[in-house]
Amino acid sequence: MRTKAGICQRAQRASLTTRLPSAVLGLRALMAHFGWQCRMAVPDGSDIDITPRVAASQHYIYTETALKHKLLSQCVATTPANQARTDLGVGEQVNLFFAPPATGLSTFFKASAGSVSPIANTYALLFTAPSNRNNVTITVTGVSANIVNGPMTLAFNVLEPTGIDHANIIQRFAYAIGTAGAGMQLTPYLAPTSVSFYRLQCMEVGQPASSVTGYFQVNGAPAHDSSSGANQWFQILQDNSWQLPWDNAGSPTYAPPWSAGTYTWVIPGKWKIDSGDQHDIPFSNQSFTLDSSGTVTVTKFGHTVTRHINEQYGTAQ
Repeated sequence: MRTKAGICQRAQRASLTTRLPSAVLGLRALMAHFGWQCRMAVPDGSDIDITPRVAASQHYIYTETALKHKLLSQCVATTPANQARTDLGVGEQVNLFFAPPATGLSTFFKASAGSVSPIANTYALLFTAPSNRNNVTITVTGVSANIVNGPMTLAFNVLEPTGIDHANIIQRFAYAIGTAGAGMQLTPYLAPTSVSFYRLQCMEVGQPASSVTGYFQVNGAPAHDSSSGANQWFQILQDNSWQLPWDNAGSPTYAPPWSAGTYTWVIPGKWKIDSGDQHDIPFSNQSFTLDSSGTVTVTKFGHTVTRHINEQYGTAQ
């Protein structure tokens, strides 16, 4: 899109005539310091004739300039690094703007899904992606009618989280020598990592232990509940990582005498945006194994920590 500005100096009253209807050009007259200034939006590559007519004056100076304006977008999230990307996570927010700013022109932005709202004290607008997978078109039109040759558009592809991309081991937990237990702290990342899910909250849904065998059939297997981080919403960060202290994958200490036994926490996942609808998401089960020597192994998100009773931290991989 280009804007053309014409200024008539030393004029009490001025008008512009062109070969294109003013309703199509979207003319808007503004009083400049030396006279009248008119601005219009025209498409790239168009040629128009402008004839100024000045009342009550035989002599005047008319000047005309043109600027090309590009409709641009910039993701609010700085991760991923490409803030000009058009693949977005659900709920992501994007700044929409013209470069250079299209001052003096009235334009209307409309989103086929999600919402568009002004940003205070700027010429930019904020697009908020919808909370579901969607292909979204942003349409920009002029003050009176569509800009010549049709409206300007931007297209976005909005994605939902599909699960866990990967998890990193942050640390191993310390246990007293002579006790049976093992644990590690992990940082999981939502997939896909090509977009940002920073407006999401997630939760592990608590459930009783399943697949209980041996030692734990006799002594009981703890449930996955709020004491172990379940049923609590936590924030997703811009890089799609879970907010600390999630996720702690550890066991309690098991009292002797020890014998072989296992149990598993089946962990469904949920995600939401603000107070919106809750959606299912696959997470990882967490499994626990004990042997007769007191050695404990905990497995989650493809990582394993094993600790013997004569070690403080054990080994994680």
